[in-house]
Amino acid sequence: MTKIGRYTIPSAAALAVAAGLGLATAPAQAAAVVRYFNGSTFGATPLTLTQLFTSGAFIEVDEDGNGTFDKRFSNWKNDDPNNNPFTTILSNGVTVTGFGSALSAGLQYDLTNFSRTGTGSLSLNGTFSYKAESINPGAFKISGVKLDLTNATATGGTSNAAAVDDMYSTFAPPDNGVVKSSTGTNTPSDSTSGPLVSQVDVMSQLSLFAQGGSASKTVAIAQFKQTFSQVVIPEPGTVAGLLVAGGLGLAMKRRQKDS
Repeated sequence: MTKIGRYTIPSAAALAVAAGLGLATAPAQAAAVVRYFNGSTFGATPLTLTQLFTSGAFIEVDEDGNGTFDKRFSNWKNDDPNNNPFTTILSNGVTVTGFGSALSAGLQYDLTNFSRTGTGSLSLNGTFSYKAESINPGAFKISGVKLDLTNATATGGTSNAAAVDDMYSTFAPPDNGVVKSSTGTNTPSDSTSGPLVSQVDVMSQLSLFAQGGSASKTVAIAQFKQTFSQVVIPEPGTVAGLLVAGGLGLAMKRRQKDS
């Protein structure tokens, strides 16, 4: 390094270390890229749950638009232990859209007919499952998930609720629950987190109910989101290199101070 008066000009090696430590200015991030596979062909159009239930169908997300797909959502199934699968009419009315940003990717569900309206007791249930995975588990690990109920209605009865409950094969706690209710506490979002894993099996249970009173009741889920976060797993050589570079930097600072 070259000293000029009180100022120090960093060498190319020092700038490279700073970049490795994330201290250098990063270039602007490209937009996320999402592709959809319906079991036979790739496309750029979001899929319905019915299409995703087709064998081999999946959604992939390139979170930072760098040409490498980071997350895959696959192995979609319309079954569960409680025997509440989606009917074809309901699953045709659910569109699933992938989205992403740096170290984050997820799914947005838009529902057109998961609803009930009437004066009597109302109820509706549906469950599906899938696998969320980091496609490059050596470089990234899934660290957590956030569930958001972004558009739901529950009115009219003495007890009403529109709810989404996610259950995971790992994470602590192992489930998220979000509820829109006209009575009690509303929970529009919920989060859970690791240990760091390469993949997560997810089961989502949707339910509606409204009861009590003679007034007209309406319960519906129109949209919800699941967002999976991840962390970078540095290569062992990279970690060792950064530690060595950091030690060299401290030694150089000591020498400058001593001089």
